[in-house]
Amino acid sequence: MPHTNNSPRPRRARWPLADAPALTVVLVVASLALVMVPMGRMLGEGAQTQHGLEPFMELVAVLLGLLVVSVSLHTLEASEQQRANVLVVGFGIAAACNFLHGVLAHSTPVHMPSGSANISLWLSSWARVVEVITLVLTAARTALPGPPKAWLAAAGAGLLLLLVSALGPLPGWFAAAAGGGLRQYLAFTLAAGLAVAAVWLHRGNGPRERVFAWAALAFLCGELTVGLLGGHSQVGGPLAHALRVVAYALLYQAVFDAGIRLPFARVQEAERRLRESEGRLTLLGRNLPHSVLFQVVREVDGRTRFAHMGDAVERLNGVRAQDVMDDPKVLYRQVLAEDIGRLRQAERESFLTMSSMEAVFRVRRTDGQVRWMHLSSSPRGLDDGRVVWDGVQTDITAHHEAEEAAHAKEALMAAMLRQVPGGVARIDRDMRVMYVNEQQAAWLRRSADELQGQRLQEVLPPALMQRMQPHFDKAFSGQTTVFENRIEGPDGIQVRHTTIAPETVGEQGVPAVVV
Repeated sequence: MPHTNNSPRPRRARWPLADAPALTVVLVVASLALVMVPMGRMLGEGAQTQHGLEPFMELVAVLLGLLVVSVSLHTLEASEQQRANVLVVGFGIAAACNFLHGVLAHSTPVHMPSGSANISLWLSSWARVVEVITLVLTAARTALPGPPKAWLAAAGAGLLLLLVSALGPLPGWFAAAAGGGLRQYLAFTLAAGLAVAAVWLHRGNGPRERVFAWAALAFLCGELTVGLLGGHSQVGGPLAHALRVVAYALLYQAVFDAGIRLPFARVQEAERRLRESEGRLTLLGRNLPHSVLFQVVREVDGRTRFAHMGDAVERLNGVRAQDVMDDPKVLYRQVLAEDIGRLRQAERESFLTMSSMEAVFRVRRTDGQVRWMHLSSSPRGLDDGRVVWDGVQTDITAHHEAEEAAHAKEALMAAMLRQVPGGVARIDRDMRVMYVNEQQAAWLRRSADELQGQRLQEVLPPALMQRMQPHFDKAFSGQTTVFENRIEGPDGIQVRHTTIAPETVGEQGVPAVVV
């Protein structure tokens, strides 16, 4: 038979950044920036400030910051939500401050009060400080327990405090401090904090931490640009804002991968494994003779439903598996009225004691046949309070009918032996009485029930047993033995014609003899 290679073709290696959100954002922003430069020149000298690169990139940074907050608010994995709350607070405040800074910095002086430049600088500086603190706390794996929306409200309270401080003398003092050079000193200080955060994050050995480290490095380069070239120079301003856009794009990629992509990939993998498991279970159930596998779920409110029912139920009960999944009563309506109470009681005991369930009952199939079923299942509790039974239902009609036929045959044989004019007994290899008729029991002055299960050594006198033992040995070797047995009794000596015959002779020898 020729060999067929059914192994899947290896996938082509993909470029690691081919589907990175950060790369997409940077490319889109770069494309728009290339369009905005000639457009600003076309709009004239007075429109360069309003439609320049810096306002555009500040707006992009704000939007990316809001995306970081939005994704962090709805992290798919509950275990990561507490760490994501740090990002909700930090970058929520930073995004609001950056937005207000952009509004104040790029609005016309006619519509803004005096000192708005100082307030803009004050809010911008606080946004950068909060960004650095947030990255350091992220590197330290700080967690904030509680609902994320509560921490978003806390971020709003923090922003309100900053706005109150911006209405006082602090913004003017900050702008005039150190002869106006405090902004550069602050940039170098923040650069040092970002360097610490970048190294700390990179040592986290996780993909999320590495992306955060690259974002911290982009923020660091932006702060060095401000410190070395100044925030209002023709080169330093656009370059610093471009680096901040890159940093926020990397932040968005980090939270997107950790909060959405990776959890969703785990869900897809779990669903794939579940489908494979269900497929194997279905194939196994189809090949089980006279049996069907099932899974029953008991909800918290007491309702029960079939979470799984094998296709073999159509062969056993004459109903489709999907019909049973849709309505569990389809099967229960088939159980005979005489047996349904016993089945329900077994189910209740299994639930109350969390023990395995065994039940034998009759069902009337859709074609009118009455079949005997044996049901076996084991319960297990789920974390949400539900209980699941994994079980198998087997059609034991043939076995039950064979047992009934055997019992009927035994009853018939016992009735016949009772009519035999002599004593009859059946003895196994352990010399234990398996059957004795009334005549034989009367000769031994015992009742038949009293002799049942007794050993001959406990019933017969030792001398008599010693004389009969060779005849039993011969019968258990497969030969019929006939002899005259003299027994001394209360009425004198009795002579009994005795035959010991092997019941059957098989590979395992003779299991029993008939006396």
